[in-house]
Amino acid sequence: MNEVHSASEAGITRVRFGVKRYVNLFRWETVEPLITSLENISKSDQYDYFLPWLGTGLLTSTGGQWKRHRRLLTPAFHFKILDSFMPIMNENTAKLVNIIGQHKGEAVDIRELIGSCTLDIICETAMGVSIGAQSGNVEYSGPLEIVQNLIMTRTLNPLHQSDLVYAFTPQGRKYKANLKIIHRFIDQVIANRRDEMESLIREKKVNVHQLASDDLGVITEKKRYAFLDSLLVTHFQNKANFTEKNIKDEVNTFMFEGHDTTATSLIFTLLLVAGDERVQDKINEELSAVFGNDHSRHVTIDDCRQLRYLDLVIRESLRLYPSVPFIGRETTQDFMIKNYRIPAGCTCLIYIYLMNRDKRVFEKPEKFIPERFLPGDSPVNKLPYSYLPFSAGSRSCIGQRFAMLEMKTVLATVLRQYRLTAVTKRDQVDVEFVVLLKTHSPVCISFEKRHQ
Repeated sequence: MNEVHSASEAGITRVRFGVKRYVNLFRWETVEPLITSLENISKSDQYDYFLPWLGTGLLTSTGGQWKRHRRLLTPAFHFKILDSFMPIMNENTAKLVNIIGQHKGEAVDIRELIGSCTLDIICETAMGVSIGAQSGNVEYSGPLEIVQNLIMTRTLNPLHQSDLVYAFTPQGRKYKANLKIIHRFIDQVIANRRDEMESLIREKKVNVHQLASDDLGVITEKKRYAFLDSLLVTHFQNKANFTEKNIKDEVNTFMFEGHDTTATSLIFTLLLVAGDERVQDKINEELSAVFGNDHSRHVTIDDCRQLRYLDLVIRESLRLYPSVPFIGRETTQDFMIKNYRIPAGCTCLIYIYLMNRDKRVFEKPEKFIPERFLPGDSPVNKLPYSYLPFSAGSRSCIGQRFAMLEMKTVLATVLRQYRLTAVTKRDQVDVEFVVLLKTHSPVCISFEKRHQ
């Protein structure tokens, strides 16, 4: 028999399904003890569905391996490396702008357009290869999309929870077949780049053990740098603690976390901006101040630092539509939240979507008000754990600066070229709360050319 115990006024509820215990957290004061814990960092069993695809990368690993890999991979997100990715972001966004122009002002469902753009960006930055998703190439992007969708639908189907049962279903067989294509592609990319780097290391007589992640130009020559290069150097320096399988798991993890999450954020940000003339006008004023009359110049990291109002817009969009609507943790030790003892072996779910609508922190929580994030005395600035777009604590998103640079680059480029009008209204969009926030309804926007 299911047991439900409510303490909702305190921001915490307990639910028992058979032998499984869940604790739901949806206020900052109940979330803070868990999110800041250095012991209870294991992901919940909902993430187990990703293991055949992602293995034990940063998203799914825990304990000593997670801590070791987090430390090893942090240099790969150095600002010099992120700066080297700006040309890739700009070039792929330029392709997006051209594709939008082909619709000649007609309303277009932006979901596929944005998803293909972010996929092209993450493929080039993570693996150093161009797959041409925006050009219609589905050799890798097709199976990737299928696998992601199958995982999401599986989480909602009680009959597919068992790995054994799922393997014999049509969906399970389809999942396995497409996963095989993805892994074969990733394996080949890694092998090719590994052989190339080993050859360059021998040729240049580089001491790889003294090589810093932000100095990889020494062995990458004029070839564009990718996250994969950092992973390979880490492997060359420490093969015992960072194996070839670890490389594969982290590449797959970067592909997942750097594609759909950013696409979702951009889709909802464009929808919100298109539906609010006041906000769009303020963004355009800022873009004119930063870029002047140059409507096609590539965006730089310095530009991104100056786009402060656009930063507020993105933060507010992530509040209303967080790409990750909840975070799951499996407790390994007993601990206290307020006066409640949370036992080991319990699944804790942090509902970010509900936290972002806490009226004590966010006045008029359903309103799109970017100015609420301006520096000042508002509760959101005083309560650091009331707003968690990239999680927080030790398991905060390692790629959050990369994601913000990408979103600013795409938005600044598109909005310099086009005036947006929302054909689909906010209340017409159906959102689905699975591992990621998803929408299966069209998000249609018309784009009017700003400058002939």
